Amino acid sequence: MLTICLSDLQEIKTILKSVDSKYYSKPIPIINGTSIGHNIRIIIQNYQAIKDGADRFQVKYSQPKDQQLENDLKYAIKKTKKLEKWLESIENNYMLTLIGSYSNTETEEASIASSLFRELAHCLDHSHHQKSIIKLGLIELNTPAPLAY
Repeated sequence: MLTICLSDLQEIKTILKSVDSKYYSKPIPIINGTSIGHNIRIIIQNYQAIKDGADRFQVKYSQPKDQQLENDLKYAIKKTKKLEKWLESIENNYMLTLIGSYSNTETEEASIASSLFRELAHCLDHSHHQKSIIKLGLIELNTPAPLAY
């Protein structure tokens, strides 16, 4: 799992290095007016949520949006590199608790047993979805899409 997630982050860096900074935060109609930066932010923040919660053995994905990730290409590259270093430091899988609210009407949070690798798998799956959206945006911008799919 760690090797696959590292590969995913390396692909994110390749995308980031291929995008002209003037297009990074530009709304793109074909992807519902979101930007490349918006979709990159989602990926990076999911990985970051796992990293931030790992020391407490808890993961909580609902966090404030890091607007700098959406708008600052260099900052996104820097955060991606830090996440790579973190993944490289992981030695073992271990149990975590996923915390979140899963209802539109309830404010009470639920706790669900999980594991580090299970949450990384979830993050990887979500990253593939976001990268598909990014690829559509890159095509719309006439930028070569450095993605395998």
